[in-house]
Amino acid sequence: MSRYLHDRDWMVAALADIACQHKGKPACLIHGDTHLGNLFVEPDDTPGFFDAQVSRAPWSLEVGYHIGCSLDIEDRRRWERPLLEHYLSRLKAGGVEAPAFDEALEDYRRDLAYGYFIFAINETSFQTEAVNTAYAARFGAALVGHGRVGPGCATGR
Repeated sequence: MSRYLHDRDWMVAALADIACQHKGKPACLIHGDTHLGNLFVEPDDTPGFFDAQVSRAPWSLEVGYHIGCSLDIEDRRRWERPLLEHYLSRLKAGGVEAPAFDEALEDYRRDLAYGYFIFAINETSFQTEAVNTAYAARFGAALVGHGRVGPGCATGR
């Protein structure tokens, strides 16, 4: 799998798959850049985000991006499923028809390629080389760990 992370054609196919799989999925407003550098915490411990690049996309793009950026590799391995379960439970508690866990996990896994792409090409005028490298490594490890190797739309997955 790791050889794919250096393959332009794989990246183009992975991004096309994200776009293809997002068709017909419910969209919501997303922040668009929920890495740790955009996080702030109010004096009362209420978190928030700076630098909103608001767009409409399925939830999985934002959740995958945030978890992929925010957790180091071992913490992500330990916490991504419980965090995803919690997210889905909060959707249900808010009256939103949430996807089943297996579908949500597949959407989350697929959308990790977006975060990898962002930090693999990100200019150092936006983030330091150290931040870009750390985040790309986190996303790369997640993609390798989940075995994300190919486009689902093209293969009927």
